[in-house]
Amino acid sequence: MLKREEYIRTVNRPWPIFLSSSFIIGMAEEKHYAPFLSENYAIKEGIQSDNVWYYSIEELEKGSKLVFPHWKIPENLEKVKHIFLEREQALLDAATKGDVTAYFDALEAYMPSIILVFCADKPVADAVRALLMEKLPKNEAEQLIDLLSIPEKDNYYKQEEYDLITTNDLNAHVKKYEGIYSRYAEKTPYTVEEAKERLSKINKEQFLSDWQEQKKKVRDAIAKAKDLFGKDAPLIDFMQFIIHYRTHRTDVINISAFNLIPTLERIAKERNLTYQQILHCTREEIEGESSLDVIEERLKDYAIALEKGKPRLLTGAESQKIREYMKEEITGVTEIKGTIASKGKIQGTAKVILVTADFPKINPGDILITSMTTPNMMTIMKKAAAFVTDEGGITCHAAIISREMKTPCIIGTKTATRVFKDGDMVEVDAEKGIVKKL
Repeated sequence: MLKREEYIRTVNRPWPIFLSSSFIIGMAEEKHYAPFLSENYAIKEGIQSDNVWYYSIEELEKGSKLVFPHWKIPENLEKVKHIFLEREQALLDAATKGDVTAYFDALEAYMPSIILVFCADKPVADAVRALLMEKLPKNEAEQLIDLLSIPEKDNYYKQEEYDLITTNDLNAHVKKYEGIYSRYAEKTPYTVEEAKERLSKINKEQFLSDWQEQKKKVRDAIAKAKDLFGKDAPLIDFMQFIIHYRTHRTDVINISAFNLIPTLERIAKERNLTYQQILHCTREEIEGESSLDVIEERLKDYAIALEKGKPRLLTGAESQKIREYMKEEITGVTEIKGTIASKGKIQGTAKVILVTADFPKINPGDILITSMTTPNMMTIMKKAAAFVTDEGGITCHAAIISREMKTPCIIGTKTATRVFKDGDMVEVDAEKGIVKKL
């Protein structure tokens, strides 16, 4: 295991063991990365504890140094897109067919999308920003960056919203998007009643007008930036791909997990297990045999350690040891800083949202504080007066949505969910990038 300071805290994601244990295996296999890079690469060191993922700083930095120069070449980026499309389709097909062996194979092969897109995000955004700052006055450059940070290609949640407005068959629409609210293999199917309720609150004419206006603004921004960049114009396509795909890749995994639910339920029933128990099985246990005692231990507490490419699933005292090893003390902090994603200044009641079960806590005017927003949070995001996240850069989901909604947003604070508690009165100053307890 690496020294504590050699790890970086990245994301908080409550993936169940049947997914996260395969994630770790896929991330460590060099063969999965080979078509995407010019050198051998894999993640060999990592930890998942309390749903938080930690990686080796050195390995992620190496990934950034490899992926940026390789993917900024248009021919290489097109190859990357093609391979990701093939791999995501294999994952979705296996889930729909209920072929668990093919599903796990495809899931592990898809893991470069998680690591490499993460590694590419900051370098490409920084490169685009630096070039724009060279060529335009600061205010004009920042306005252009805001537009360039919105994906021209709609993500799953945005496409669903557009399709909902324009559909003539609500039942078919709901069937097509039935897994949109199901994250992390949760069973939260979309219903016709929910679709009708959402439609009742949307001004169709205004929505379509706003949608078309934003599309035009983004396309015009892309054209302007490409004209300014000249030979460096491919950087804009690179950035647009990353902005779209960073959300798309997790949508693919979540949709595939939702489509696999009937198969998992069948296997659970055959073994006299509950659905939650089967979610806490590894690939080998789902394909083979599982021990109820072992599963029950994991339901209480577990961690995953990846050391020199070898994964270990830990429970009990070993899991507690990992938790203590990765623990970060945060005491007496009342003010934190982050990156401004959407400007504004507002005060409100903090609500810390970590899992779907927390959603009902949000009331109109509250300050949404979370590790990172996800598409299934759209309903509560529309209620919140501001967003504050631990994670993310200018191309993350929270940044994109906050600019679309013109809601004050500060991202990348690293510690917001651990500094603030439900009920705290806080001020979000998205003019200075500061969040403080009042």
